[in-house]
Amino acid sequence: MSGLDFSDLVMKHNVTREDWIAAVEAVRSESNAEPLDEILAKIEQMFLVADDIALDHLEDMLSDEDIAALDPPSFIVDRWFPRGFYSCVYGAPGVMKTFNLLDVSRRVRAGGSWHSNSVEQGSTLFYQGEGLQQLQDRIAAWSEFYPGEELTDGRSLARFVDMTTPTGVAAVIRTVLGFQQQTGQRVVMVLFDPAVEFMTGDENGDGMDQLTRGLRSLAQYLDIAVVVGHHTNAAEGRSRGADFMRMRAGAHIRMEALEDGLVGIVQEKQKNTEKLALVLEPTPVGKSLVLQALEHHNAVSYSGRKARSGQAQKAAISLDFSAAKAEQKFTRADELLSSAIRSTPGLGRAKVLASCKSQGVGAELLETALDRLIGSGVVRVEKTGEAKNSPQKHYLNEMESPA
Repeated sequence: MSGLDFSDLVMKHNVTREDWIAAVEAVRSESNAEPLDEILAKIEQMFLVADDIALDHLEDMLSDEDIAALDPPSFIVDRWFPRGFYSCVYGAPGVMKTFNLLDVSRRVRAGGSWHSNSVEQGSTLFYQGEGLQQLQDRIAAWSEFYPGEELTDGRSLARFVDMTTPTGVAAVIRTVLGFQQQTGQRVVMVLFDPAVEFMTGDENGDGMDQLTRGLRSLAQYLDIAVVVGHHTNAAEGRSRGADFMRMRAGAHIRMEALEDGLVGIVQEKQKNTEKLALVLEPTPVGKSLVLQALEHHNAVSYSGRKARSGQAQKAAISLDFSAAKAEQKFTRADELLSSAIRSTPGLGRAKVLASCKSQGVGAELLETALDRLIGSGVVRVEKTGEAKNSPQKHYLNEMESPA
């Protein structure tokens, strides 16, 4: 369009004043954007330990007034998933971590609240390391359970990205920026599940160190919430691998199986607020299920609930064991009594009981068992006379009386 003035553009190309301003702003925005190598350079610096390349830290020091002027801590999901940090949700296999992460992701896209905790609505990117097919029925169930929800754009990807390297982190950043440019919607959360599928190196050493640096750098650079699913160790006592995951996390959250198929989710670490917990109930929907909040706790009350539940379970197990053991004793008593009567029909009560003693069943239980056999019709009693204290003879009902 060289040689055309603004009037020519309006007349020949239907360019309005608003179109012109928008085009100029777009060019200006692109010219101010950081070159790709600048993104990588910043991430590489964020990977370093204690700013190793700096000669001193004077320029970065803050006064009391500077600190007072800082923005307060904020959350993408209030009191659960903080902005500018990564949060780790870990648990044993089968405890529904991926169900929970999908629920968080879609609730952020829908806005409103997640189990009564307010949400900053925005787009999400979900890096899924175990395949996207597993999400099909779960997404359908969520949509059926929450009909009419209008979600912002979101994307999922099943591809290895090495988050232990600055180049891998920079690639995710460029993906977020490119997505925002394409859709015009801001990404507020990026999720990775599970952690082991997005790292190289040793989980118990350098690999976990670098992974957590990568996750932290991503959250800080974009000022978003990063959420990562993770497994427990073999003993299921803590999160898998070296402790870097917990140490650098803004929130470290455990999911665990509770009684009656319920699921617990408790914050073991939360940097900026009281530690909270939820008890979730899996609800079947279509071919899958959704997780509903059944109870809201802080970490202390949740711990008390678990203790009470554990005691109740132990008591129930003990009662079940005692009942089973008692039933075994009764079965043994029935066998002894029936055998004694079958081998010697017509025995009196005292002799029947005496023949069964010292065979692993107490006298009181033998008495009760004999009465039970008589009452149920397995054993019949015949008197030898009309007097009240006439001797009684015992027979199995399958036997005929002697002539």
